[in-house]
Amino acid sequence: MKVKVLFFLIFINLFLSAQVPETIILSDHKILFEGTDKYLYYFYAIRNDLLVYTKDEGAYKTGYKIELEITSEDDKSIRRYFKDSVISTDSYTESISRIIYREGFIRIPLDFRKFNVKPIITNTTSLREFRQPGFYYNQDSLKKSFFLVGDIKNINSESIYAQLISRGRNIPFVPNSVNFILPFRKYADQKVNVIVESNGKKIEFIPEILKGTNVRVIQDSSGILLEGYRDSSNSLLLIKDFNLSLPEGDASIRITLGTDTSFFKTSARVQWFNKPRSLMDENLAVKLVELLETEEKSDSLRKAVRKAKTNALFEYWKKHDPTPLTEYNELMAEFYFRADEANIRFSTLRGGDGALTDRGNIFVKFGEPEKIERGTTPEGRMSEIWYYHSPNRVFRFVDRNGAGNYELR
Repeated sequence: MKVKVLFFLIFINLFLSAQVPETIILSDHKILFEGTDKYLYYFYAIRNDLLVYTKDEGAYKTGYKIELEITSEDDKSIRRYFKDSVISTDSYTESISRIIYREGFIRIPLDFRKFNVKPIITNTTSLREFRQPGFYYNQDSLKKSFFLVGDIKNINSESIYAQLISRGRNIPFVPNSVNFILPFRKYADQKVNVIVESNGKKIEFIPEILKGTNVRVIQDSSGILLEGYRDSSNSLLLIKDFNLSLPEGDASIRITLGTDTSFFKTSARVQWFNKPRSLMDENLAVKLVELLETEEKSDSLRKAVRKAKTNALFEYWKKHDPTPLTEYNELMAEFYFRADEANIRFSTLRGGDGALTDRGNIFVKFGEPEKIERGTTPEGRMSEIWYYHSPNRVFRFVDRNGAGNYELR
């Protein structure tokens, strides 16, 4: 009963952070038909702390320039496209943030059959250049491009409106819904099958087909968006909640249209961008379960993990998954996010994992206390008293040896 109560307390105090990739610069390129014309979209997202800010009249300012050089197959320059952006903020914290990304896109008409694209990103403040991987395009072998978007508003022709949330072939492993959109040429009533294979699982999806509908890429203050519009030459294939049943790891996506078994094929990766570090360390991840379980169950889990590696650990957490119909386990994620935080906050001068200290133990089980009182004991030792209100609990800790290892009294 005690273990069940602890699981419940962890779940009701969720404070999941946003999925933030550690990559400094993200980029991708996709093809979109607009009527009968084709366009190449180059998307980019620059992590904010890569840009050098200067202070000017009370504001922090920076800028960047995107240059796309189009070259022929023999590497002769054909055309260049530029985009300049100026950024200003009153917040110093924002100017050094590793969470914020500065994003945008460049739209290029496909006037050439075969060409190379060489992207260069320049911070106009520091004049530092970041040369990005180039890519080659051959219109004779163009592949369809899919988009991953967040909430879709009013799904019917022109009312489609959704935020682009991923670039490239990475499918975010997140608890909220990610939707799959595939624009393609005019659709006749044919049977559509969508199958995704990942980690030995074969998952079949039932898509929606929106005839005579296309999307255009736009940008406003909230980010990059897909906006629907009427286009009799094109249609959209939509799969809602595409990510929720996909496990972490590599995946292959195959879509057949009528008798066309090669209509769409691609590989992708389902990636947990901000996966807790303590969950990546198998030995620590298993050891932390001891904070919740009996010694007998912990030993059993340790032996199972040794035989089957990480599968046994995830199977253990699956039994306590508040959303068992999806792959993302909010309870497991919260537990190890807390462990990461505890490792940072409660490590001692003698080293070791902060999550395994007395304060770390309580923090992982119950989360952030509503109130902390710091003081000294009559013997002059540093002390902390933690208060929780739901339910009412009080924990007293004393640093007996002055090394920062507060023990529970």
